[in-house]
This record gives sequence, C-alpha cells and structure tokens, in this order.
Amino acid sequence: MYKRGGPGTSKRDGTFVGESDLIIERVRRGAAACSQVKVDLSSLGDEDSLYDAGMNSRASVNFMLMLENEFEVEFPDHMLRRDVFESVASIANAIGTLLGS
Repeated sequence: MYKRGGPGTSKRDGTFVGESDLIIERVRRGAAACSQVKVDLSSLGDEDSLYDAGMNSRASVNFMLMLENEFEVEFPDHMLRRDVFESVASIANAIGTLLGS
C-alpha cells in the first residue's frame, strides 16, 4: 500500500510533505468534489474501505474518470478492479504507479 511520506516539500510549520501525501490529499479533495461519491472522507482513514462507507460501483466509475482528468492519467484495464478503488491509499498507490512515483 501507498504510505504517507517520501520525497517532497516542507510545509510552513516545518513538517515534511512527501509526494504520496500530496497524491493522497488530491485524491481526498477529488472525492469531496465528485458529486457521485457520497462518502464523508473526513471520518475515514487512508486505508478504510470506501465501499464499506457507502460508495457504489457507479460512483467509483465516475470517481475514476474524475481522477484520470485530475492526474492526467488513464487507468489501464488491469487496474480496473474493485481493490484498486477500495481506499484512498489504494487509489493513491495506483496513481503513484501511473505517475512513476
């Protein structure tokens, strides 16, 4: 799984923000902006199941399309599986792979 941390930039408060942190935050913002995703991500951890929290397959497809636009990537057929879109961390892992991070 994709974990927070890694190379990145320093925030104003002196804490370190890794590339994975930035991807995770963009995934969270994207889910909040996607009207089809009716899951309150503020109450979920990065590893928590989006499906168990109420996301359905239609919402996951719309979310995937939004993520492709946001990150300028295309999910290949072998990544079009439920487990890839199971959690914020698994989505970030897939995007990191696609971006070469």
